[in-house]
Amino acid sequence: MAADIGADHGRLACYLLSNNICDRMIVSDISADSLSKSRRLLKLHGLDCRAKMVVADGLDAINEPVDAVVIAGMGGRTIAAILRNYHKIGDARLIVSAHTEMHLLRQKLYEYGFCFESETVVRANGRFYTVLLSRRGRAEYSLRQLYTGIALRGECVTEYLQWRYDVEAARRDDMSQVHLKWLKEEIERENGNKSNNI
Repeated sequence: MAADIGADHGRLACYLLSNNICDRMIVSDISADSLSKSRRLLKLHGLDCRAKMVVADGLDAINEPVDAVVIAGMGGRTIAAILRNYHKIGDARLIVSAHTEMHLLRQKLYEYGFCFESETVVRANGRFYTVLLSRRGRAEYSLRQLYTGIALRGECVTEYLQWRYDVEAARRDDMSQVHLKWLKEEIERENGNKSNNI
């Protein structure tokens, strides 16, 4: 059983159920109108009998053990706020993908006692997305790792880091120079890894 928190249109649940990646799912959204979109899509594909539809605020939707929790398609601050009730996740794996402020989300997950298993960067329709898989447990991470990412994977990691560098270069806050240094070093490390693999 998996839970899709903030499901909105229900496409993720539809994909996971129709491809038998998940047997059953909790499909949840804080908005009844949004959840009705999910319900219609799952019913259209004959999957509604495998989904428990719940109107709830964030992790309050979880009232039984789950193997995985997905929170995606929102900003990092919003996901971090949802995760204040992280105890509801139990021992489930947590998969998050924030459109903004992924570094803030990593920091909060670390504070809440999560360790990171993998972080994958993908590009779709000209945008970068990071997908972070984590679980409850302790690991030590530096501020740099929490900012840049922990063991980023994917074919477009260098391009993603360069994009983040360009965005950071346009900012003018107290930490910008430190962040630019970290990102530049990560880009150089990625470029070194690519040349070693040739």
